[in-house]
Amino acid sequence: MTAICIGSRPLVEFILSLFYEFPQEECNGCKNSIAYPSHMTPLMLAAICNNFAIVQCLLLRNHRICLPHRPDCLCSECRRIARGLSKSVVTLDTYRAISSAAFLWLACSDPSMAAFRLAADLEICMEYEQDHRMIYQQLHHNVMAFGVRLVQQCWNMEEVDLLLSRMDGAPLSYCQIRLPRLRVALDCGVKNLLSTLNAQIAVQAEWCGGWTDYGSDVVIDTWRHLKHTFLYPITASIHTFTAGFYVRSFNYPVARYISEMASYVLFLFVLLLIRLSGRKGDHAAERSIKENPRERILEVYAYLYAIGMAFRHYISLSNRGMSAFYDVWWTWFDLILLWLLSGTAFCWVMTAASVSQDGLSKLHRKHWISITRCVYDVIIFLTIMAVVMMCFAMGISCIYQPYTGNVAVQSDDSLVQMKETFSGIIITLRNLYWSFYGYLGPWDYKLIVGNAGPNYEQTEHLFTMIAGESIVAVFHITVVVTLLNLMVSLLVRKADEVQRNEDCEWKYTRCHIYTDYFDWYSAVPPPFNIAFIFIRLAYQLVRKEFKFIYPGLLVDRTLIEAPENERLTKEINYQTLLRTLFDRYRSSAEYHYSDVLKSDGDQCLGNIQGEKNIPQPIFMFMDDEKTFQRLE
Repeated sequence: MTAICIGSRPLVEFILSLFYEFPQEECNGCKNSIAYPSHMTPLMLAAICNNFAIVQCLLLRNHRICLPHRPDCLCSECRRIARGLSKSVVTLDTYRAISSAAFLWLACSDPSMAAFRLAADLEICMEYEQDHRMIYQQLHHNVMAFGVRLVQQCWNMEEVDLLLSRMDGAPLSYCQIRLPRLRVALDCGVKNLLSTLNAQIAVQAEWCGGWTDYGSDVVIDTWRHLKHTFLYPITASIHTFTAGFYVRSFNYPVARYISEMASYVLFLFVLLLIRLSGRKGDHAAERSIKENPRERILEVYAYLYAIGMAFRHYISLSNRGMSAFYDVWWTWFDLILLWLLSGTAFCWVMTAASVSQDGLSKLHRKHWISITRCVYDVIIFLTIMAVVMMCFAMGISCIYQPYTGNVAVQSDDSLVQMKETFSGIIITLRNLYWSFYGYLGPWDYKLIVGNAGPNYEQTEHLFTMIAGESIVAVFHITVVVTLLNLMVSLLVRKADEVQRNEDCEWKYTRCHIYTDYFDWYSAVPPPFNIAFIFIRLAYQLVRKEFKFIYPGLLVDRTLIEAPENERLTKEINYQTLLRTLFDRYRSSAEYHYSDVLKSDGDQCLGNIQGEKNIPQPIFMFMDDEKTFQRLE
């Protein structure tokens, strides 16, 4: 173990040769050592030191690292072992070992996929292991940096395509697009890798498809836009009923996006016509639209559009999974829109049933229900603000409630009555809420006791008045000064973080948007996609191009029944690429020449390297140069 810390491979090989009679003992850690914990194996220590030579030596001698279970694992072994300090330390050290570049390069048959999955696991560890969150965050940053350095070693787009088109490790539903590794990277949240120049060029090329000259010729681009906007109902119908053989521009994601935008604008225009046409003046109280066939056609189109949206939403959800699909905000918008349209369909059916039963074509006022009763303040300020307001409301109402209804005669014989500002908890909570906006003054809760004494003079409870106003003042200080400033500081901090990562976040979000149009079922927009999906599936099932795999997945036969020679060729090409990338990785560490790809990688890692407050992982050993300097 000490030889590994020194970094001398010949010394490590010499010591390992002494274990020829006990070959299994060399893989274990030191049980009674005062310098190394018992769970620290030689391979783990070499990986933590990031020593490529020693890691290679140990791997050749069949040293292994048992991969840890994530903190959210619910297997029988994890349930049996209680969570404690020892388990957390073992898991942490294991993740530190497998997160090193030496282990990812030398011990993993597919370093890119290993980095993707490891990044996702480390995010789970950051969520569950709050005591070691900063260390897991640093490990996550190291893995992200490894992915960026890996991609930047690709010097041409053929190598990038070979890296991102690898199917091993990706779900079968992802393998139906040309770049399945891109979708896996999105699911794992490797933003820095996706924002690199190589990845962005690959995504942009896939986005444009056959329109390689898109944006260079105004006349050609204008015709393309016209064909997929104003003429899209005709072109989409031709592409649909020919199962995609004609108008092949719908196979390009950018054309799909343009048609989708035109279809959505038309859908909004149809909704506007339905709302304005026949729903004003004398027709405002009509319960049925059977008398107006034009509105019936418009509503049928609107519901067909909703059904098409639901079809694509369901297929995307089935292919990607719930957590990955709902990771972006616009899918929630589509879901809410589908819920609203489902509600309108239900109301339409119930209205038609009511008209057929009672024969009344007019809507009486007694059936109206004000929608304002369904509106509730979802968020007052924060959940903590609601709790604080409730606590203060209970305390203030306990002070002022006994004085509710008191009347006093002033010196000018006029009567003054105690206001009901704080007469109960509910009304107190309401007034405290509006006081946040300045609608509460000291005169609104002036204490009225009454008259007493031989001269029937007005009485005041000074202590109660001071206590009440002091509590109200403390409430305003707590809510306005403390909570409001806290919220402002959090927003400012979040804004700074967003501005620091705006380029990376923008490119990552753009990748999400682009990949939404890579799938085959996104070829035509709703409502044409309803017919297109069924026609395409029926055509390919008849030609036996798809194979049904349980549970309910239609997979292209070329993905699972590829010839052995083709698979072997792809595997050889990929392993050759990994060997080339590894050689370039080693050379980049030795030669400090900075090219465009290296500069772009440094820019993508700028937000990671800018984290100054993140501590280094524990047990961080020195590198070779510092060690030899100390020994000399």
